[in-house]
Amino acid sequence: MEELLRTKARVYIAQGTEDHNVAPVTFEILRAHLLAHGRDVTGDRVIGADHGFSFPAEPKRDGQSELFGRIRGWFLE
Repeated sequence: MEELLRTKARVYIAQGTEDHNVAPVTFEILRAHLLAHGRDVTGDRVIGADHGFSFPAEPKRDGQSELFGRIRGWFLE
């Protein structure tokens, strides 16, 4: 969190709702902390995705590719 406060860059954070490696509250704490310090932050909760942005219920879906597409769109807007 502190390192992100050293920059004025926009920040994009993402976490899958099925991520069992990182507690969901850490996503919310990071987002709230950045917002409280006036940073431009976009939070993306990826429904059904796990820690690696795979979709356990849809194994043929390429979650990382989908996420990078959203990040690219966010970056280019």
